[in-house]
Amino acid sequence: MGKHTQITSICAVPTGKTCLSSDRGPIRDQIVVGTPGTIKKWMSKNRFNARNVKMLVFDEADHMLAEDGFKDDSERIVKTLRSSCALCQVLLFSATFNDTVKNFVSKMIKDGNQMFVKKEELSLESVKQFKRSARLLHQALDSEGGWKCTNIHGDYDTAKRDEIVKEFKDGLTKPHNEVYLHRCGRAGRFGRKGAVLNLLCTDPATGIDSIMLMEKIERHFGIHVSQVPDYQSDEDISAALKEAGLL
Repeated sequence: MGKHTQITSICAVPTGKTCLSSDRGPIRDQIVVGTPGTIKKWMSKNRFNARNVKMLVFDEADHMLAEDGFKDDSERIVKTLRSSCALCQVLLFSATFNDTVKNFVSKMIKDGNQMFVKKEELSLESVKQFKRSARLLHQALDSEGGWKCTNIHGDYDTAKRDEIVKEFKDGLTKPHNEVYLHRCGRAGRFGRKGAVLNLLCTDPATGIDSIMLMEKIERHFGIHVSQVPDYQSDEDISAALKEAGLL
């Protein structure tokens, strides 16, 4: 971002994930980007002067504040900056305004301004979405297609399901209005067109029917999610991508 502007920045992440030496001197860069824990640690060690901070930005605030420890670290950072620099501006960007974000704002940011994107302006309209049975797709990919993959369902015991989730850490999440908007909306950011393929199934252990949940999401956002006629057909997949404006 600062390549042609002479603006300098530095990444504040835990030691071991960056080449930054732990014994480096004071930070003099204009922008510091990092995790709450590392930024809090740098501030406690006076790596940069909190009195010089003009703006504090929390991106993806709803997900960040939900992480263990991040909320407490974020509160400490805000308190430190407030005591050192009363004019520091605090900004939070969040796909959803859930109770966690509301409580954080009411507690840490007094007399703040709130700006919301209207429901009809949310970014799902430019993202074409499709759905198909996850179970059938897994069978086709694993047995017929030769692709290494896995699935998870109620026939597995708890230990097996936990193992699968651990190995596939960023796995599928059952459809939910806020989660769906947050994840699918990424494909349609900045006016770009995108396509999202939803894999749906019914969990016999819980009775949760993802197809019914998807129908609720369609009604909530006032959208129609098309079904790919044959997920094994290159022509049908290409047709779906063309419908989304990507081919």
